[in-house]
This record gives sequence, structure tokens and C-alpha cells, in this order.
Amino acid sequence: MIKYTLYTENKNIESIKGFINLYYKGYTIINACGYWQGIKEKSLKIEILTEKSKRQLIYNKIAVNAIIESIKKINNQSSVLLTTESIKADFL
Repeated sequence: MIKYTLYTENKNIESIKGFINLYYKGYTIINACGYWQGIKEKSLKIEILTEKSKRQLIYNKIAVNAIIESIKKINNQSSVLLTTESIKADFL
């Protein structure tokens, strides 16, 4: 599986969930405390787990980039941090 993690400021959360819901049916949002340029801010950590198939990877590139661009626009941010990890995960 692939885990995409987005880090952003904690504002406009309902709009952010709306954007994510356009592309994914399951994800996790975690409230966090972050620092940007030395300034403390309320943050969101958004985790999206998906299959690792070639078709899914192509879809994810488009979907995750669209979500990031939407977040940047509504939160007036110059960037959103994205990490990508290959993980082993099972639904038990």
C-alpha cells in the first residue's frame, strides 16, 4: 500500500473534507500542533491509504495534487507538505 500524508493549517476543515471526499471514500484527519517558519499553528495531518497498482498510482498523482491545490487556495497557503510512503497494511 501507499500512504500519502498531507500537513496543512487547521482551518476550513469542512471544505478540505469536501475536496478529499471527491476523490477518496476513506482517510484519516488528525488534529496536530505544528510550526511553520518558527510560528506555532493548529495543524491537520491527513492520511490517505491506497493500493499500489500502476493504475491507482496514476489516479493518486492526479487526485492528491488536486486536493493540495484546493487546500492551498482556500487556506491561502504557498505550500502543503506531502510525504509518500510505501507501507505494509492489512485490514483484520
